[in-house]
Amino acid sequence: MDFEFYEVPFAYAIGQFGMGYEMQEDLNMRSDDNRQFPFNPSPAGPPKNMPPLATPSKPKTQNFGAVDPRAIRRCLFRFTYIWLRNGRAFWIYLTFVGRHSIAGWRWNGGRWVYVGVDIDRIEYFVCN
Repeated sequence: MDFEFYEVPFAYAIGQFGMGYEMQEDLNMRSDDNRQFPFNPSPAGPPKNMPPLATPSKPKTQNFGAVDPRAIRRCLFRFTYIWLRNGRAFWIYLTFVGRHSIAGWRWNGGRWVYVGVDIDRIEYFVCN
């Protein structure tokens, strides 16, 4: 697989935000990668609402280049649907956009999970 999961200790998550979601660092960065990623999620915690029920349609055009961080920055603090190059897709509420990575609260179907994703692994995104 081309991604690894790194979990934050449960006691830390409970102490910071209480129950209702998991914190999870780094959806797919390699352990030898020195890219920026904020360890602490936004102080406000996860969004209070679920993401939209409708899943956007994936664009039919091929994307051969990398996603521009300036383009995805407009999605900060908004529900965003992301398609990864490995075929996975999910809703995320972005709280951080760096030069090489993004971070935010990913909806896993039942709760919010804090994750980070390398920008070069994103194929498409749509802000809601």
